[in-house]
Amino acid sequence: MDTSVEVKILLVDDTPANLITLEAVLDPLHYDIVKAHSGLEAIEILKTTDISLVILDVQMPQLDGFETAKLIKEKIPERNIPIIFMTAIYQDDPYVHKGYEVGGVDYFGKPFDPAILKAKVRLHAEMYRQSKLLQRLEKKLEETDRRNKLLLDSILDILCVTSLDGTLVYLNGAFEDQSGYKTDEWVGKNLSSLVRPKDLMEVMRCIKETVTELKSRVVETAILEGSGRYLPVELHTRPFVQDGEIKGAICVARRVPPKRAAKRLEKKESFKT
Repeated sequence: MDTSVEVKILLVDDTPANLITLEAVLDPLHYDIVKAHSGLEAIEILKTTDISLVILDVQMPQLDGFETAKLIKEKIPERNIPIIFMTAIYQDDPYVHKGYEVGGVDYFGKPFDPAILKAKVRLHAEMYRQSKLLQRLEKKLEETDRRNKLLLDSILDILCVTSLDGTLVYLNGAFEDQSGYKTDEWVGKNLSSLVRPKDLMEVMRCIKETVTELKSRVVETAILEGSGRYLPVELHTRPFVQDGEIKGAICVARRVPPKRAAKRLEKKESFKT
């Protein structure tokens, strides 16, 4: 996975000299610097540019820093962009509190300590970077899950996953094709409701041995079809392990051809007599 994340810092101040000073202080951090000379210009930039952090002057004409921050939160709420306020005048506690109320994460008076400002900027930039990497990872996992589902649904054999007690938590597309049921109808129900009643004890014994002894098992049974009849299958079970912990059983039901199923049934009956 690509671990590079571009960090862009938006500096907002109506005084060009202040912008030059801030840019010089932040230059050693090697972040991309974007500048705006008013609150309205800053909002327009934020609508089209992925900004990691805003450093916002409080005292500006037309739209001051507090009003600008409020509009940013209202117009672009999903971005949750951190804002650092800077001011040479409004340094009393009520103004500081107001800054935090409208969404600020820090409040600096002027003159400021360059080392402290850089440390704060570096902290928020790293938080932004980690957030972006997490979003990429989540997207990659979603894509992997989607591909896995497509792969499982392409398997011709019926595949299901059960919890430790036999509850069905997943059924692939082949289940719908061969049984005539919708998967949603059966997820959440117990596997015991799906297998032929006379095989129930043997099937559940196999599931139990699979999840308690971590052994793969094979059993002949039949699963219920939408028509009410039973479809002969060879049920293969193996442990379902996730993150090093046994979660249940993976079951593959391989359809048995009718003639072969009839011969096996005949053989079983002969043993009984």
